Amino acid sequence: MLVLLLLVSLSFGVTLDEALKKALEKNLYLKALRQELKAFEGRKRAARALENPELNFESGFVYTSDGSGPQGRFLYLAELAQPLPLWGVRSRRLAVVEAQELAAKEELRGAEKETLGRVYEAFAEALYRKELLRIAREELKLAFELERFVEKAYELGGATLLDYLRAKRERRLVQTDLKLAEKDYRRALKELSALLAEKVDGVEGRLESVKPLKPFKPSNSPLVRRWAFKEEELKRAVKLERALAKPPLSVGLLVEDAGAYYGLRLTFSSRLPLFYRRQGEILEKTALLEGVRLKRRNAEYRLKLELESLKDRYAVLKKELEFFEKELLPGAEEELEVALRGFRLGTVSFFELIDARRRYYELLRRRAELYRGLHGLYARFIALGGEP
Repeated sequence: MLVLLLLVSLSFGVTLDEALKKALEKNLYLKALRQELKAFEGRKRAARALENPELNFESGFVYTSDGSGPQGRFLYLAELAQPLPLWGVRSRRLAVVEAQELAAKEELRGAEKETLGRVYEAFAEALYRKELLRIAREELKLAFELERFVEKAYELGGATLLDYLRAKRERRLVQTDLKLAEKDYRRALKELSALLAEKVDGVEGRLESVKPLKPFKPSNSPLVRRWAFKEEELKRAVKLERALAKPPLSVGLLVEDAGAYYGLRLTFSSRLPLFYRRQGEILEKTALLEGVRLKRRNAEYRLKLELESLKDRYAVLKKELEFFEKELLPGAEEELEVALRGFRLGTVSFFELIDARRRYYELLRRRAELYRGLHGLYARFIALGGEP
């Protein structure tokens, strides 16, 4: 077991920055979203493209029953018509695609933030389990020293058999806690490995290293911005539908058989929007626009409330940690030192010493749990759109 502890202490693990970087590089879902973004290049090219011209060609021959051969002409009519890019249809179609692209980019940014939040939380959990392992090792070292001291004192007649049995029992209990801490640490490393898609043997960093929450506006959240671009997309789509409702115009060149010669004419054609002016599409997108606008406001409001609650809880944990650092832990450490000196001098019982030791190490674990809570809040802050 001591060899295992030595290996754990000497191993060099991944740092937080390395873990976050690997998560962004190797996450398959993020890779899929980045690949989907490339599709917008094709959509923008299609939106900018002109409509293809239309060719109409007429030719015909007639065979008579008198055997005089086929009668007719190779060319009766040939017309080449080109739809004109009127009413800003191409630019508005392109504007819709650009808004869709911006919304997709915010979807990617939101997915990246959520991934970073999960990785940060998993990394902090591993640091927390590593700290509990360190505390258990320190407590076990003290338990061994106390057991040896009580054993010698018992052999010299300075301690009772009950004290010796208690010392041995306490050491065994701490050993059990150490084994559980080792298992929990390995489990946390496995969970982090699953997120990074590679084996992680350890983590490097200090559990106490918690960054302050940076100012963050709900309107800058990927979720809110995505709804905002969806709203913009539908606004542009309504403008596109209104442009499409206007009569399209085509200009053409026509060559026609005129008997002894061919005639050349310039033609104009258009579909008249007498019965339908895309009212259905406009009503549909207008209704969707109002729905998306409400969803954006709801997302922004809920995010604002969650951020306020998160900041309040973060401040409470910080204040409680300051109380731990300045008052509780120094007092408990001093109590343990006094109890150790008193026990060696015979003025403090072994039961009182055990009680002082337990209080001190329980406070250390409670302190680690508070830092774990801070990291959990910060991970959620990242997932909502904050900077890691």
